[in-house]
Amino acid sequence: MSSNYAAASQYGNVAHLLPQTYKAMISAWLDEDCPSFDYGGFVVGEEASEAKLLGKSPGMVAGVPFFDEVFRQLDCTYAFFNLSETPMLLATS
Repeated sequence: MSSNYAAASQYGNVAHLLPQTYKAMISAWLDEDCPSFDYGGFVVGEEASEAKLLGKSPGMVAGVPFFDEVFRQLDCTYAFFNLSETPMLLATS
């Protein structure tokens, strides 16, 4: 899989292959998933929180442009850390 990504990315930013409407689609999905009264948000509150996504084996993180846009629209921040000796490939460009 990583060789396909490397082959495609040599021609340009693979995020440009996404439909022009993907940001609007994310907005619509968030509107649908976050009703006017957000029970989850009410329970959790407004305090900063932390989540971790762990991987058991080497691989490629796909969907990074979608992930970036969701977090941008929700005004959240994130960081990728690789705590092992095994490389993790991010499909970002």
